Amino acid sequence: MAFVPDYRRYSVAFLAVASTALMFWFGTGLNPWWPLLWFAPLPVLLFASRSTVWGAAFTAALSWLLGSLNLLYYWYYVNGGIGEAPASIRVLLLFALAGGLFRAALVFALAVLLFRALLRRGAWWTALLAFPATWVSFEYLLNVISVHGTFGSLSYSQLNFLPFLQLASLTGPWGMSFLVLLFPATLAIGLHLRNVAPKQAFRVVSAGLVVIVLVLVFGALRLTQRTAAQQVKVGLVASDLPANVNVAHEGPDTARLFRDYAAKAESLADRGAQVIVLPEKLGVVVDPDTKSVDALFQSLADKTVVDIVVGLVHVSPPVKYN
Repeated sequence: MAFVPDYRRYSVAFLAVASTALMFWFGTGLNPWWPLLWFAPLPVLLFASRSTVWGAAFTAALSWLLGSLNLLYYWYYVNGGIGEAPASIRVLLLFALAGGLFRAALVFALAVLLFRALLRRGAWWTALLAFPATWVSFEYLLNVISVHGTFGSLSYSQLNFLPFLQLASLTGPWGMSFLVLLFPATLAIGLHLRNVAPKQAFRVVSAGLVVIVLVLVFGALRLTQRTAAQQVKVGLVASDLPANVNVAHEGPDTARLFRDYAAKAESLADRGAQVIVLPEKLGVVVDPDTKSVDALFQSLADKTVVDIVVGLVHVSPPVKYN
């Protein structure tokens, strides 16, 4: 029997990957449009509920991987300066970066597969919780073992959604990531059951949405509360250097840059700033040169009576700290 490709299934898989990847791309990153992330997993979850195991796994992993590439420029040029490293180091760093992306894609695929397996067995309530719980467990584990802490958590995409952001006061980022993924799981189960078990679909969707609505009501009420908090005037200093040259090299370059920033910080203090914040990773400082940097800003803090937050790359061989 001749093999006939199932073009309809491939087309649906392509649409699922494209739509989920695009929503992940624009719903996460440095300037996310937060509503998109609430719907991003939905196409893949719907596809997985009706596809083979391998089809679901490949679709989920590929969509996450493609959506995560929105930070490639940041990682390559800004955060780690990979683009400026020697060729041999660049290859190693790219492999490390690729490993992180593939690891997250694998966990997302496993979460989708667990959701699919439970859904097809009729364990709808467990499927509803298992999908977000798997991902949040991964986020928490990274927070424990990684030097980057909660970096990469889906919760950071919701910083402009102020009523929802209030949940962090109770659960930290974990509750936020959980509910962001609970929402598409709720919709996917409802759409999957709408014809075969409409009453059950209604119960699952109602339960999931009620939880989210209650969280938003809590957040809205919390935002209306007036607190007698002390106002603090904060000064921010940043240069207009291109993103790929924002980390000064060790030695004279870093020393000159810190002196320039110290002068700007003193100017802000004269204008009434009580706390002054400088950018992350201004320059590279290698022990024992940190003593001179500490002395520069400590004397400025003593003189102006302000708190100064300084970001630098502190190299204490063989360890490098951000």
